[in-house]
Amino acid sequence: MVQQPTTVLRAPTAMDLPLLTEMRNNHTLQTRLMAVPRANPAERVQEWLRRMLDDPGNVFFIIAERDENRAVGHIQLTQLDTLHGHAELGIAIDEGFQGRGHGHAALQHLERYARKVFNLRKIHLKVLASNTAAIRMYEKRGFRNVGVLRGHFYHDGAFHDVTIMEKPLEAP
Repeated sequence: MVQQPTTVLRAPTAMDLPLLTEMRNNHTLQTRLMAVPRANPAERVQEWLRRMLDDPGNVFFIIAERDENRAVGHIQLTQLDTLHGHAELGIAIDEGFQGRGHGHAALQHLERYARKVFNLRKIHLKVLASNTAAIRMYEKRGFRNVGVLRGHFYHDGAFHDVTIMEKPLEAP
C-alpha cells in the first residue's frame, strides 16, 4: 500500500466492485477516458479487473481515501516496458471525488513506485485535447505535451484531437 496524507493506493478488493462498476457504466466519464461506453454488468467489470491484475504488463491500484479506505478511482500503468523504461498511464477518478487532489497524490505515488520497482524512466499518456482540467493536472505534475493526434477519437458525430504527454521520472 502506498500512502499520501489523504490518499492511498492499494490493491482492489470485493468492496470496490460497486464503484468500479458505476464508473465503467458512466457514459460521460468513459467518453472522457476515450473508452467506448457500453453496458458493463458487475461480471464484466470483474473480468476486466481480473485481466488487468493478471497481465504482467500492467500495474493496477485502487485510489482510496485514507481515513475511510473508500475507493475514489483507479490508476494503472499499461504496456509496461522495462527494457526501454516506459509505460502508459491511465487514471480515473469518480466524478463525485474529482477536484480534491486524489489524482495528483495518486500520480505522485505511482511515479515513485514505477521508478523504484520497475526502473521506469518515463510515463506517457493520451488525453482528449478538450479535457483541459486533466491536462492542467498533468502539467502540474511535470508532464509535457509532445504531440497531437488530429481527429483521433470519434464521439458524438465528430472526430476529436488527442494530446500525447510524457514525463521523465527522476532517479530514486
